[in-house]
Amino acid sequence: MRKLGYPSEMDMFQVVKSGALLYSPVTAQDIRNARAIFGTDEASLEGKKKSKPSFLVDSEVLTAHEMPRQKFSMLMDISFVDGDPFLLTLTKPTEHLMVTPLS
Repeated sequence: MRKLGYPSEMDMFQVVKSGALLYSPVTAQDIRNARAIFGTDEASLEGKKKSKPSFLVDSEVLTAHEMPRQKFSMLMDISFVDGDPFLLTLTKPTEHLMVTPLS
């Protein structure tokens, strides 16, 4: 089941009964026995659970005068590496550097 991506038990029955697993000694009775011995496979159920409804969170809306102001600036330069031009762009205050090849 792990190699197949944890299908449900019914899907696993279909795979075994249809003969999709070549050269596999696994039978439908083996799947029933495994469930009787080990219980329901938790990994198979993991992505199939219904999520609990989320609760509402009170959020505050910032008005324009409460929002912090930051100075934004962008520095640009053209650099050459082995004769090929590149545009370097640095934004502040985020310190984000972008390098773009120029044709």
